[in-house]
Amino acid sequence: MHKFGVYKATTLAQRNEFQLLQEYYYELAENYFVQKDFAHNPQMRGYALSSILSPGDIAVTHTAYWLYTGKISPPLKQKYYIARQDARHKAAGIRRRFQSQDLQIIGGQQITSLERTALDLLLLDLETGMDYLWELLPVGTSIKQIYTYSKNRKGLNNMQIINQVLAQLANKY
Repeated sequence: MHKFGVYKATTLAQRNEFQLLQEYYYELAENYFVQKDFAHNPQMRGYALSSILSPGDIAVTHTAYWLYTGKISPPLKQKYYIARQDARHKAAGIRRRFQSQDLQIIGGQQITSLERTALDLLLLDLETGMDYLWELLPVGTSIKQIYTYSKNRKGLNNMQIINQVLAQLANKY
């Protein structure tokens, strides 16, 4: 398969070849490799990802993190983190409801906003989510924006702890 600098390794030999050339390729889940030359900004990574995922898939958490930063998190090598708002392709990802301000389109790929992505990563695991949070800040958000967004999210597990951490950080940074 070849779409927009995206390759799928179908044999072990191809996979090993791409891994040997890892300085030129991003390794994603399901044996997909994306040329770094075709993924040097979020727009290009969005085009590359939209050629892999099904129409209607929404990039969330680790997949959105890669689109924004260009950095591959270890969980993204295992699977794509996607969600859908409709019931189609239920096996592709979890079905969620998103507010309109939570979604945007980058390179033809629907993706969660920076603030929603940061909050979702913190909800998955607070410790590693903090590492990801610092990587998302230079892309175009701030601790205060994430904190303001998180205060409006009610009824989620660990939100009280996350809001306390973000409030402390918002006062400092």
